[in-house]
Amino acid sequence: MPPTDAPKQTPDILLAPCAGRSADGYRLGQGGGYSESTLANLTPAPTAIGIGLLQSRIATVRPPAA
Repeated sequence: MPPTDAPKQTPDILLAPCAGRSADGYRLGQGGGYSESTLANLTPAPTAIGIGLLQSRIATVRPPAA
């Protein structure tokens, strides 16, 4: 752990693991999890890159309700 008085650092890139993903870009768990809330609060926002295996592709993942 850095000291409490250490300067705040924001990453340029964030790698997010995908447990399952659809062909249209949705992933399991997307919506209110740790990754989403962390990304929403970072300024400037880093580029988020999802990392998943070909085997993690599934037919559909329903997007969150708008």
